[in-house]
Amino acid sequence: VAEDVPAFARDDAGITAPLGYWDPIGLAKDEETFNFYRRAELKHGRVAMLAMIGYAVPYFFKFDGWLATNPELKFADIPPGIDAVRAISAAGIAQLMFFIAFLDNIVFPVDSKYGIDVGPGFWWKGPEDPEQFKGY
Repeated sequence: VAEDVPAFARDDAGITAPLGYWDPIGLAKDEETFNFYRRAELKHGRVAMLAMIGYAVPYFFKFDGWLATNPELKFADIPPGIDAVRAISAAGIAQLMFFIAFLDNIVFPVDSKYGIDVGPGFWWKGPEDPEQFKGY
């Protein structure tokens, strides 16, 4: 391991040849910041995987019923893909954004108590001790 690798990152799995420790703009200046960005990367990677599922599923499956209180708009009327954004009202888009923010900040917070992984969420009934949590 090169000399320029901070002590807190020396055992990190991502430090490999040919790049080694790569932080060109100095985002990981201390261990706390380094671990925060690591947890955020895990969380956003999982969100991206779910978003891909959400993008692909409407091509093959549509829900029955109405999308809004307006009986004119049904789930089946919403086109798949990015065209769906144009079919939903501004209030509907705002509702989606608030729901995503709720999930991001309340249900799945980036919690340093649980190592590099995100916290278990408010429904979790498992161990409260982070050391016990590592076994799950």
